[in-house]
Formats: sequence, C-alpha cells, structure tokens
Amino acid sequence: MIRPGETPDTNTAANGTSSYSLPAKGIWQGDWATDAKLKLVSDSYINFISVPKILDFAKRESLASMALDAGASTEVMQYAHKISRLYRKRLGEYISAAESAATASELDAATFQQTQDIPQAREMRSILHLAETFYLPADGLGDGVVGEALTHWLNHSRPGPSNEIAEDFMSAATPYYNQEFLPFINKCILRGYFTIAQTLLSKFDDHHPIVQQLASETAQLISTIPRSPAFNDARKFLIKRHEWTERVKVLQSSLQAEFDEFEADRARDGNETDGDDERLDLEVGFMILLGTLAGDSERILEASESWQEALGAWGLLVQPSLTREDVPVIVTTIFERCAVTADPADEVQAALVRGEPAQAALLTRNVDPWLAAHLIDLFDRVDLLLPIGEADTISDLPPNLRNDATRAYAEMILEDQGLWRVAIDYFALAGREGQQRLREVLLTVPLTDEEEEAMAAPFGSQGGKGKGKGKDRSQLHGQGLQHKIRDATKAHQQTMKRIRALNASTTGGTVWGGAEDCEEEGLDDENDELETVTRDTLDHNVLAARRERKRRRQERERELAARSIEVQRVEDVLEVCQEHGLDLEARAVCLKMADAMLRQKRYSVALEYSARAQDERHIGRIADFLIDQYTVLDRASWLELIDKIPRSLLRGNATAPGPPGAAVGDEEEEEEYDEDFDMTVDGMEMDRRSEERDRKPGRLAFGQGVPVDSPRLRFLAKYRDFHRLYNAREFRAAASVLVEVLQGRLAPERFWALILIDASPLLESEIPFFDTDQTFELMRHVEKICSAARRNPIEAKLYFGTLTRIMNPSEESSSNPSNGLAGSLHDSDRLAILSAPAVDVDVAIQRMNVVRMLLTQQLCRNTV
Repeated sequence: MIRPGETPDTNTAANGTSSYSLPAKGIWQGDWATDAKLKLVSDSYINFISVPKILDFAKRESLASMALDAGASTEVMQYAHKISRLYRKRLGEYISAAESAATASELDAATFQQTQDIPQAREMRSILHLAETFYLPADGLGDGVVGEALTHWLNHSRPGPSNEIAEDFMSAATPYYNQEFLPFINKCILRGYFTIAQTLLSKFDDHHPIVQQLASETAQLISTIPRSPAFNDARKFLIKRHEWTERVKVLQSSLQAEFDEFEADRARDGNETDGDDERLDLEVGFMILLGTLAGDSERILEASESWQEALGAWGLLVQPSLTREDVPVIVTTIFERCAVTADPADEVQAALVRGEPAQAALLTRNVDPWLAAHLIDLFDRVDLLLPIGEADTISDLPPNLRNDATRAYAEMILEDQGLWRVAIDYFALAGREGQQRLREVLLTVPLTDEEEEAMAAPFGSQGGKGKGKGKDRSQLHGQGLQHKIRDATKAHQQTMKRIRALNASTTGGTVWGGAEDCEEEGLDDENDELETVTRDTLDHNVLAARRERKRRRQERERELAARSIEVQRVEDVLEVCQEHGLDLEARAVCLKMADAMLRQKRYSVALEYSARAQDERHIGRIADFLIDQYTVLDRASWLELIDKIPRSLLRGNATAPGPPGAAVGDEEEEEEYDEDFDMTVDGMEMDRRSEERDRKPGRLAFGQGVPVDSPRLRFLAKYRDFHRLYNAREFRAAASVLVEVLQGRLAPERFWALILIDASPLLESEIPFFDTDQTFELMRHVEKICSAARRNPIEAKLYFGTLTRIMNPSEESSSNPSNGLAGSLHDSDRLAILSAPAVDVDVAIQRMNVVRMLLTQQLCRNTV
C-alpha cells in the first residue's frame, strides 16, 4: 500500500502492467479548492459516471448506420456529442464563476490563483470544442461542410474584433481616415462578422461618390453571402457560393478602373497630391477586402494572426466545400505560414486538426488532468484512440491511456479530503490498477474525528499537501458537495434530505430526527406528558418514567448532533464498498471502526461493527470483556452497559444490525423501549423515521442481517435477563435462565461458580423454583467444579477466580480484568487464570458445599 507522502513509481512495472506519471497540474495548482473548482469537480463527476451507461444504452439502441470509418454508431456519436457539450458547459460555468470571484476587493491565495488560471481554462474549453467539432459531430456523421463550425469554434475560443473598437468607429464622423478602419473591417470578414463589416462600410456614405458606390456594392455583396446553415443541400450551397464569388471577382476586377476615375476627379478638383495618398490607402484597403471575400488564400494567410484564425477563415471563405476529411491536408499548408507554438494546448489542437485524435489525447496530459481524464475517456469509448490512418499511427501511445489519465485525475482530487467519494468512483473506472488504488484509499479514510485530526497528510494521498485539512468538518463529510455527490444519478431530480438535516445540525437543530420529529408526533417538551391524559390522572410512577424517557431522549439528541457526521462517514465508506462489491474491504473497515470504538470505550458500537464484519473472534473478545466487567462495575452499571447493546445481537439466532440506530423490527421489547426512538448506543442512533427517509427501500446496509452466532453474546443476554427477572420477582423464570446458560454451555467456565451462588437465594425459598432435572444439572456443575479445584490449583483459579474477585474486592489483584480483549473466544477462560486473584480453595469449596446442601434440600422438596 502506498502511504501518505509517497509518490507512485513512474516507470513501467516489472509485471508488465502500465504505469503512469502525473500530468501537468493545469488549473489545479497550489491550494485549488475554491468553490468554483469544487463545483466543476462535482458537476463534471455527475456527467462522467453517467457516460458508460449512456453510451452502452446508445449502442444497444443503435441502428446499422456507422460513423467515422466503421467506428462508433451514429447514435453513440450523437450521445457523445451531448456529453462533450456538457463538459464544455461545466468549464464555461467555472470560467464565469472565476471571473466573478476575481472582482472581489480582497482575494485569498486560492482565489487569486484561480484568476490566473482563467486563460488556461479557456484553452481547455477550446480543446473540447475543437474535438467535439471534428470527432463528435452533432449529427453523429460529420459528412457535411465544416467551415461554419470552425468559425463558430474560433470565435468562441479566441477573441475576435473588439466591440469597443467597432463602437468607436461607428461613433466617429469620418472613421475612414483612420489607418486601422479598413483592416478592422477585413478582420470582421475574416471572422465571419459580416453584419458588423456591412454596417461599418456604411460610414463611407459621405465620402466621394465613387468610393461611396464601391463601399455600397461591397456591403451588398457581404449581405448576400450564401452560408451553409441556410441550405439543406450541400450541392445547392456550393453552386450559390460559386455564383456569389464570381460577382465578388467582377467587382474586384473593376477596382482599378474605379480608382482611376476617383483619382481623375480629385485631380480636376485640385487635390491631386492628396488624392494620390488617399487613393493608395483606399485602393489597397478595398483590394484586401475583396480578396478576402473572394477567398484569396494569400490574403487570408497574411491577415491571420494564428493558424487557428487561418483555418477558420479557410473553411468560411477559401474553400467553402471544406469537410472534416479535407482539413488534415489543408492544415499542412497553413502550418507552413502560421507555425504551431510550443504551448501544450496549441499542440493538442494541432494534433486534432491533423487527424490524430490519439496523439491529441496523449498530449492533453500536458495541459490539465481534468481535461485529460474526461476527453480521453470519451474518445476511448467511441473508439477514437485506435489509429484511424497512417497519420495517427504512433508508437508511444500507452496501452491503458484512459485508465492512466482517469487514475491521475483521481489522485489529484484526493488532495482535498472532502472529495474522497468522487475519487473512488474515478478509480473504479480506471481498470485493474484503479481498482487496487480504490481499495487502498477506502482503507485509509479516517473514520473518526480523532483519526482525521491525527493525519499528517490527506488519507490515501501520494504526496499531497492536505488541502482539505483546514476546512470545516461538516463541509468535508456532510454538507455541501459531499452529499450531493453521494447519489449523483439523482442530483438533478431531488434535494438531498441529508443535506438539510446536516444544515439543521449547525443551526441548533438535530440530525437523524429529534425535536422536529418529536413535535410531529406529539412528543415535544411541553406536551409529551399530557398528550392523551391530564397530569392529575397519571400515576406518579408513570410520570416519573416519562420524565426519564424524555431526559434520555434529550441526551441522545445532544450526543447525536456531535456524532452523526462520524457515523455517516463510516456508512459512506461501507456503502461504497457495497456498491463496488468489495466485501473484504468492507469487513476491514468495520473492524477498523470496531477497534476505534473500543479505544473510546464504546463497546456496544464496537460489537455492532464486529458483527457486521462477521468476525466471530472479534465479537467473542468484546463479549468476554463485557462479561468480565460484571466483576468491576456495580450491578446497575453493568446492566446499563449491556442494555446499550443492540437487541438484535443479544437474541438467539441473531442477525447483525444495520447502521447504528437502524430499526431492527424487534416486537418483543420492553415497554420503555417502545417509544419513538430505537434505543441504540452512545449517541450514534438514528430514529426509525430517519432511517426510512435516508436508506434506499429494500436495500440493506453492508453486513446488516447476516447471521451472528456467538455463545458469549447469548450469555450476556441471558444473564441480563436473569437479573431483570429476579428484580421483577419472576423467580421461576429467573431460575430457568440460570440452568439454561449452564446446560447450554453459554456461560464461560470462570462464571460457573458465580452462577451457582446466584442460584442460592432461589434454592433457599420454600417454593421449589427448580424442578428435579434442573436441580440435578446444577449439582453436576457443583461436583465438576469441586473435583477440578481439589485436583489442580490452576483449575481452582479458573473456577473460583471470578467469584473471589466479587466476594473479596479489596483483595483483587492490580491487574485489570480486561484480558478478554487480548485473547480469543476459545482462550478467554484460560487467560482469565492469569489475572485471577489468589484463591482460598478451602473457603471457595465451603461455599460450594453450601450450594450442594441447598440443592439437596431442593431435591427433597421436589420429591415430597
């Protein structure tokens, strides 16, 4: 297992499995956990985990039509396009939120870093948009012309002509005297902003009539340019476009004659010198404009500031018939004039337009882990990581690229502790190595507050810096994103009830039921005693019992508010284990929680989790410890301790309970427990109504309902029953219980003598509470104890040690009788010998002789 602070090996494993190196951090530098980034993580996670199901459904429903050289079907590509748009939308929302946060007067370090990441996020969105345009077309086929789509991508990815500059030109009286006026109009044409170009040309209306006419004809041509979205038939579009281009060329051919006439007019007016300069500027400007409109590749390459701009204009103006298959050939020419930069995002985009989706996917790892994980996953699921031609045949493509990228992103997520649940699901979709990492992370999730505070680094981290450490615990494990993520498939359909409950806990309310639930059922503090009858008509004992129940309920609620997040944390981990079929890991988590509860002396909760882990050895150790507490605590305290154990564990043929506090459906409970709450233990309860609200119908929590066969637990239940029956003066039933625990070998041997002493008061009664068979059973045990004690001093310590400790507490040895936690179910009696005080065998046997005499008298009464 990789421990916190260690980093994974970036070399190829000896067994041939793929390894990976962490990609560039992208927008996740430093303390990245801002609200905007956390929202990006959670929202894109919801989409990500839905991808396999959505595309599998599309594959089942697809027809015979195929897209992209017999790759994924048309229906699959259409769904993949929608998923890509959702990812792009998430990035857009993040960019908007980051821009809004950047306007704050004071920025913390994380928010300041976020403002620096905005350009990078825009590049990520641009890559997604370009990949979507070329490889994930909306119609699932991508057979049509692509010029307009490229222009749309360009204008959304890279800012075009400024609106402010256009407004300045529009407000100026004579903007055509500005040297930048006509180049600005040309840039608008290059970007497809034809309406702006047409409007700006109208500013020539007060110029010389010849120039005015030229500008008007140019504007008229611009307004009538055929555009592919307006045509359903590509052939008709290309015919119309060809006719339109011929008209542009006609105007272009008459340009010199028009300006010759313009120059002659200016000469007649006596402005020949000025006319020469003005003619040159206007003639060159209009020549460039008309050349751009006519699709002159040289003009367009000269005017383009980047290869992206050149490509967008090429499909719009130079080659309106441009298809996706034509682009790799065209960009070869464009790259000769507009080189690809060394920027990682630029290299990814260049690979996409060269027809190398696999290479582009590989290069996304140099841009951002979020982008790499989501784009590579989508490409892989539509078979775009397979070479689709000689241009895309690369030798260095890792065999498990998708798994590696997904796993790298999950490792990055783990830098924030509150996102462990998200990271788990990414690991689950990252192949065999991801599954192994998933197991490691689950076993390192801090289950208790103490574990979390003791951690030097985030759980499951591989060198992270603990970016979740400083956050409020409720945010990490209860509020906000964590519970939205819990049930992601329903995140857009319902408000999580658990979020509201946890929010209430921070404002004075209760969690998992409490004051609000009590008020709904007439159990609030003011009215619970007078709900059905007046105080005067109630018996004093009834009132006292109700007050005691109310006090206990209030204590539970206070304890519950402090413990609910801790409980839910454990249940979250177990739920994940259950979802992924990790039974061994779930058992390990249960045992880990059981050990933590033992350290906190919350024995009943430790028993619950041991039962859910199906670890009979662990159950036996805890049960033996609780049995030995009888010799340490007074009787009332011991009974209270045993009462906290879930009753489902104390019954014969027991089954493990669900999450602490889950209703167990026990219909044979004492009256005082038949109130509104299921009385479990240690502030870890949930009332029945809360359980019904939060657990999925018909689904048991991990370990709930599994058989639990523990003689020690049954002994605890029976011995508790004996004391209660005795106190209730149900002596015959109490006597039967004592015989049952001995006859059924439920009682540990070290307790046999004590049980026989417990029977003495019943044997002294004139009323025969034991029948003949029961009396003989007790006599058999007396004889066995006495003969063994006389024969071997070790046996004497075994049988009389516990009795001596109770009868002579002042002589108890300094050793604590907690060895049951150190031993096993089978060795606990023998280990008890080590901690037993010195035994006076003669005195002990005299006590047994008294019991023997009482048993003899009992036999006489039975035979009379």
